[in-house]
Parts: sequence; structure tokens; C-alpha cells
Amino acid sequence: MRFVISIACVVGFCTAASAEIIWDNYQQPEGYDGQTALASERDTVILDAWVIDDAVFDEEVNVNGISWIGMRDRTADYPLADFIILTDSFSVVAEVHDLEYLSADVGDRFGLNVYEGHVDFAELTLDPGRYYVGTRLVGEGAGRNFAATTGGGAMRGATHGYFRSPDFGRINWTPVDQVLSSGAHDFAFRVHGEAVPEPASVALIVLGGLGLLRRRG
Repeated sequence: MRFVISIACVVGFCTAASAEIIWDNYQQPEGYDGQTALASERDTVILDAWVIDDAVFDEEVNVNGISWIGMRDRTADYPLADFIILTDSFSVVAEVHDLEYLSADVGDRFGLNVYEGHVDFAELTLDPGRYYVGTRLVGEGAGRNFAATTGGGAMRGATHGYFRSPDFGRINWTPVDQVLSSGAHDFAFRVHGEAVPEPASVALIVLGGLGLLRRRG
């Protein structure tokens, strides 16, 4: 099932802090390796570009947020962000546009502002399996935004990242080693949420609640 939504919601690292990290692709203490970055942006000087990387879940999960490390031109404003989740065959599970987001400065690299961003969104339930996840900033006709690499060439998950952008002649999802001269890279992101309780666990919680009610009665 594919859906595209344009909404605004209040987000914050407070939610990220209280939600479990269920996939972590920050492979350095700083979260990113500083080696390179790749365009992931909309309505900057680039109209449409995505970077995605894979996340693997061994059990059914409820996903409600994504954090990432990016690099952006400080001279422009980026009021909103988009996110996308795809199956391992690149079918869109969810693509959500125009979310408010929070960001915190991390430093500078290549003359760009390195930042950590975060978006929260309505809970999505994903079956066990491999997915691709991406985020991008939305500009106002100016600036640039890039997804930061992580791992120094190491791979977490089953593949390195993928890229798609009609602006750069890549209309299909393309492995990043076919785009970047430096080769294959992973990208810095985290997925927030929680595992879906097993039916037996849910039943125990319900029974425990009934027992509490009886004791109070």
C-alpha cells in the first residue's frame, strides 16, 4: 500500500529520547564518518533527490520516528522535512511530506553545517523484514542538503545506500557506488519505535489488569 501525505506536526527530540531505537545505523561515536555526503533534498536548488538505506527488523514493529545526520548550506532555510519507507523491492510503504522537524548542530564539514535531525509521525506497523528508510529537507528554492555517510565503507544491514533523483538523471533507485566516485557507503540514520507485543504477552497484560481490578474491588 502506498500513501503520500502533506501534514504538519509538532516534533521533538523529547519523543525520540522516550522511544526505543529499533534500528541504529550511526556507526561512529559521532554518528557519521565525515567522508562524503549525497543529495537528499526537495525544492532547494535541486527539485527532487532521495537517499535511502536499509533497516532490518526481526520482529513486527511499530515505527514512529526517524533521526538522521545531514549536511546543509547555512545560507538557506529548510522549514520542513519528508520521509520515506520502502520494502526491500522498493515498493513504497509510506511517503510523508512537509513535516516539521527538530535539528541540533553537530559541527561543520566541507563548508556545510552538520546537524542531527528528527521527525516524529503517526505510528506505522511493519512486518518482520528488510526495509529502506530515507529523509530529506525541504527548501524554499535555495540551499543544499545532503545525507551524511557512516561506517567508513562498512555495511550494517544487507546493502549500502541507494539514490534517486531525476535532477541527476537517476530516475530509478541506484546503488550509491554507481553515483559516488568514492564507492559504496552506508548513511547515518536511526529508526525509533517499539516491538509489537506477542499475543501471549498482550493476554498476560490484560489478565494482570483484571487481577488488579479484582483486588481493588
